[in-house]
Amino acid sequence: MTTPSNIIVKRCLAGTAALLAVLGAEACAGKPAGITQELTGGRTDGLADLEIQVDVKILKGRIMLALYDSEAAYNGGPAVAGVTGEADESPVVISVKDLKPGTYAIKGYHDLDGDGKMNTNAFGIPSEPYGFSNNAPGNFGPPPFEKAAFEVTAGGTVHKMAIK
Repeated sequence: MTTPSNIIVKRCLAGTAALLAVLGAEACAGKPAGITQELTGGRTDGLADLEIQVDVKILKGRIMLALYDSEAAYNGGPAVAGVTGEADESPVVISVKDLKPGTYAIKGYHDLDGDGKMNTNAFGIPSEPYGFSNNAPGNFGPPPFEKAAFEVTAGGTVHKMAIK
C-alpha cells in the first residue's frame, strides 16, 4: 500500500542512492589519491613536521582538519591535533609540528559559513565540502582508518588531499 510516508521514504532512499552513485563513481573514475612525499634535509631530532596541502574549490571560509594517530582515535577518540587554515587560495597549506613519526589519518571539512561546525541537511548528509587523507571515499560515514592512513617520517612529510 502506498502512503505519503512510504513515498517520502522511497524518495529519500532514491536521493541517497543517487548521492552514493555519484560519490562511488568519482572514487572509481581514476581521480588521483592523496599524495604523500617525504621531505629531505628536514629535522634531525627524531621528530617530524607535517605539511598538509588541501585542494579546495571555493575560496572562502576555513579548512578544519583533525589529525589522528590510531584507528581507535580516528573512530571516536581524541585527535592528536586540530588545525585550521584560511581558504583564500588553493591549495591551502597547513602545518603540524613536532609529531612522532608513524601512521596518521586526517578528517576535514570546509567551514564555508564560519560557524565552526560541519553543517548537515535534515538527513544528516554534510552540506559543506569534506574530505579525508588519501582522498579516501566514505560510504555512509568516514572511510576506514586503513584507507585514510599515511606515513609521517622523521624529518618531515608533505601530504596532499582534496576537500570537495
